[in-house]
Amino acid sequence: MIEPVLFFAIASKGKDDELRAANALSQLTREDETLRTRVDPDSGKMLVLGTGELHLDAIRRRLQRDFGVLSEFSPYEVFCRETIRTRLREEAKYIREHDGRRQFAHCVLELEPLATREGFEFISAVKQGEISARHAAAVEKGAREALQNGLFSGYPIVGVRATLVGGSSCDGESDEMSFRIAGGMALRSGGKKADPVVLEPIMKCEVTVPEKYLDVVVGDLNGRRAKILEIAGTDLRHIKCTAPLSEMLGYAGAVLAITDNTATCAMNPSHFEEIGKNSPPGTV
Repeated sequence: MIEPVLFFAIASKGKDDELRAANALSQLTREDETLRTRVDPDSGKMLVLGTGELHLDAIRRRLQRDFGVLSEFSPYEVFCRETIRTRLREEAKYIREHDGRRQFAHCVLELEPLATREGFEFISAVKQGEISARHAAAVEKGAREALQNGLFSGYPIVGVRATLVGGSSCDGESDEMSFRIAGGMALRSGGKKADPVVLEPIMKCEVTVPEKYLDVVVGDLNGRRAKILEIAGTDLRHIKCTAPLSEMLGYAGAVLAITDNTATCAMNPSHFEEIGKNSPPGTV
């Protein structure tokens, strides 16, 4: 399945409009499995995530035309990911007093990066008697929940394997919620120490342009950090490349402007790469 790479925020105009937008997005996400929504933990605004500008343009039109949503939409922003680059072991203990009852959970996770830089793997390798299967499952649930809000920039964490290698519990004091919290603590604190990095979405691009505009288009693509993979054709040239989405926002209009409306282009998500130190994700 194609993962979302772009998003916009919704600023609703009152409670009725907020409910209208929520119902509309509920229907649209049922119809379109590549469309996602999430709530920004800082602003509380609804975020709408899609696979590109054309995809989200169509969603905006439908929200307004088909559902009567009056909300304001923010500019598009690139939806990056986070991952880790080193392997380490992290221990977490959750100890709290609640309503006169002590809560305790202790787990040890070994975190390591996945070569694919995609997904999340959880392995329970605890010795028999250390942690019950029920508590191990709670650790996994807490770790998976911690993936959603990132380590330092708020983007989801991907490309991590977490192995539960140890821990302990206390009779009458340990429950699933305590181990769920401990699992999230270990994932977050360990991830921050494991050389985390932001990954930006890279797009596959195909541009078709008359021969006389080839040099100017290639020059423009190079300025957008594109990697030219192939140039084919004679009178009509076909350029295949990959480029960071942050550099390609608004490109459909830009390439028309530099070719007297003669170029065509198509873009699709390809993969994620570490973001350039001097190239923060862009907005349009």
